[in-house]
Amino acid sequence: MVLMPSRWKRFLEIFAIRKDERGQGLVEYGLIILLIAIGVVASLGDFGLGVQGLYNKILEEIEAIL
Repeated sequence: MVLMPSRWKRFLEIFAIRKDERGQGLVEYGLIILLIAIGVVASLGDFGLGVQGLYNKILEEIEAIL
């Protein structure tokens, strides 16, 4: 049996704790939801600008008729 100095034993204990991946899936799902939310906000911004342009065009047509 090989005896390790306490500092190496402590290093290996810390390394073993860092390899714990129990929360990794939750973090990945959170990142996916964040990316989807950013995409939705960006597309709604573009959609809003398109609707605003259409609304302004309709108003111009109505003003031209009146």
